[in-house]
Amino acid sequence: MKLKKLQPVLLSVILLFSLGSNAGLITDTTNDSFIDEATGLEWMDFGINNVYTFNEVVAKLGVGEEYEGWRVATQDEVYNLLAVSFLSLDPHTSDIDLSTSYVFLEDGIDVQGSVFTETFAMMGQNYEQGTGSDYERFSSVGLYGDGLSQLEIFQNIGAILDIQDQDYMKAKHGTQDFRNSTLSVISTMLVRNTTNVPEPTTLAIFALGIIGLGLHRKNQD
Repeated sequence: MKLKKLQPVLLSVILLFSLGSNAGLITDTTNDSFIDEATGLEWMDFGINNVYTFNEVVAKLGVGEEYEGWRVATQDEVYNLLAVSFLSLDPHTSDIDLSTSYVFLEDGIDVQGSVFTETFAMMGQNYEQGTGSDYERFSSVGLYGDGLSQLEIFQNIGAILDIQDQDYMKAKHGTQDFRNSTLSVISTMLVRNTTNVPEPTTLAIFALGIIGLGLHRKNQD
């Protein structure tokens, strides 16, 4: 894996994965949102603004508009969210290519339940299919950055599908433009600052992880 010229925030994704610890916590709120305690950012739940297209949501971010105070999440913010909410859970499989801004994590097949379940529940979901059946599934696609980048989340709820297929999340820079899509499975990832700030211990873990990553590379040379 090439690590040259990578942004520090993207490096934090790898370092948290290598540490395998819960460096940050995702907590639910009563405001259709959840908070990333590591960064102090409040994220709008999936399933709130998926009634609008990405471009329509952007138009509603101004003063006096429906989503005043919110803004579209950046790529760095999404990667930090993935680090604290998914990588720290020790998923079954991971595929990370920072040179192409691609992250894929899944929790395996032939497994009842998932380490992702609680986090998925706090984030909400855009679309449900097979409601009440053995093939029930929740799915969400969130657009961020310039709207061309996508976070996909799939959670298998039904008893049969839970065993036959994996729960997974995937972040990527899209090859298709969904910014005017009216599909209900697609929403816009919005964030806003809270009064919370990252604890010094969290920042220290990030720093130590970067140092450890450098030592690991040195040992491989």
